[in-house]
This record gives sequence, structure tokens and C-alpha cells, in this order.
Amino acid sequence: MNLGNKYWTYKKVRLLKYKAETKRSKIEGGTDLNNWLIQPYSYLKAIFYIEGGILLAYLLQRTSITPNFVTIIYILLGFLGGIFLSIDNHNLILAATIIFFSKSIIDFTDGLLAKMKKTTSNLGHLLDTWGGVVGDYSFIVGLGFYLFNKYQSIHFLFLIILILIFKCLDFKSHFYIMSLHTLLSDNKNQIKSQKSKKKSKFNTSKTLLNIKIFISSLFDSRSRSVDFICLLILIDTFFSEVFFIKYIFYFIVFKTIVLFSGSFYILFFKDYEKNIKIL
Repeated sequence: MNLGNKYWTYKKVRLLKYKAETKRSKIEGGTDLNNWLIQPYSYLKAIFYIEGGILLAYLLQRTSITPNFVTIIYILLGFLGGIFLSIDNHNLILAATIIFFSKSIIDFTDGLLAKMKKTTSNLGHLLDTWGGVVGDYSFIVGLGFYLFNKYQSIHFLFLIILILIFKCLDFKSHFYIMSLHTLLSDNKNQIKSQKSKKKSKFNTSKTLLNIKIFISSLFDSRSRSVDFICLLILIDTFFSEVFFIKYIFYFIVFKTIVLFSGSFYILFFKDYEKNIKIL
């Protein structure tokens, strides 16, 4: 461990990271690192991220580089990947796909490095989650511009603007922000759910919830979706045209509108705000 001139050994770094990831997968329902047969690709990709993060954290522990600086690099990579993808240049498009395929190694590094250097912070967590949002937006915008460059059709630009508008104006996200602002302004420390138990969350039917979960899981920001689209982009750019990439983008637009409408519906017609009380 990092005491005086003593640093973490590579073996101890691996033990620390795998212990943390195993615990997180049990709590959050992520990739099962003990059974690769359930989700083979997700398992292999998780190992790729974990091992890459372990190596980087092991090397960076001897430097003055802070975990938050590593997180900022992660954020900038996502933004840069989106810019590269939006430029009609084969080399930059290749660089963009490499960035989006591997940038989460950085995401698996910052938290580990913070634990090793004992510098974990709320700011680091906020930067980390914000970096995920930046990467998600950058990829979608980059994909839209990629299709615009390919087909020279202005409607892709309108769809990009439409996605950004719906994502930025998401009413439920605004409700969360205002609730947190009220919580902090009033110097309170609890958010209490109503005691009344309902058969389904927010008094919404299970069917609607299952539809929402299903739609959300298709072509989302997880690596399996991003990697698949990146593969199609590479094939389309360097080998043979993949015509249905544009239909994937259309679906992402459709999904954004549906999820926005669903949030609006829950807030206004299912008394969502009554399920959370700020004390």
C-alpha cells in the first residue's frame, strides 16, 4: 500500500479491483465475473476494462497524477471521440471507434487509483457519472454527423438537434435536480419515500414498466451496443455499405422521444412527485 516509499504490488491491486467489481456486480446486477457463460461478450469486455484499469492504476500510483485528472481525461476522450466520428475522414473515424471501444479502461482506473491513494471524493464520483453522460451524448451526435456526411441529407442534423432537445429538457431529470437543490438549500439530509406500498412502482402497470425497460435496453450506452455500432461503422467505412446503420439512429431518436414522453406521463398523470418527500 502507498505508505512512505511502499507502493501497492500488482497482485494486491488486482485483488482490490476484482473484489470491488465482484461486490458491485452483486449490488447493481452487473456482469457476473464468476460465470462467463451468462453474458460472454460482456464478461470479456469487463475483463478487458478491469485488467486495463489495473495496469494503469498500478503505473500511475507512482506519479503525481490525481484520480480526478484521470476522470477528466476520460471525459475529454468521449468528447474527442464524438468529434472524430463527425468528421468525414477515414483515419479519424477509425480513431473514434478505438476511443469508444476502449475509453472505459480510464473509467475503471480513476476509482481504483483513488482507493489506492486514499483520495476518494464525492467530486470524483460526480465527474465520473458526468463523463458517462458526455460520452453518451458525444457518441450519438457523432453518429448523426457520420450519417449526415455519408448521405448528405440535412434531416440527420434536425434529428441530432431533436435528440439533444429531448435529452436536455427531460422533465424527470429536472425534477431530480430541483429536489436535490431543495434538499441542499434547506440543509436537510433525508429523502423519504411514502409509506404507502403500491403493487407497482409509481402506480404504473407492470406492462408499461416492462416496455420501458425493454426499449431502454436496446442500443443504449452500454459497451455491447456501442461496440456493435462501432463495428458496423468500420465495416461501412472500410469494406462494404451497411445500410441499416441509419435505422439504428432512427430508433435511437424514437427511443429518446418515447422515454421523454414516458417521464412526462409518469410525472403528470401518475403522481410521481408524491412518491418522494423532501423532509
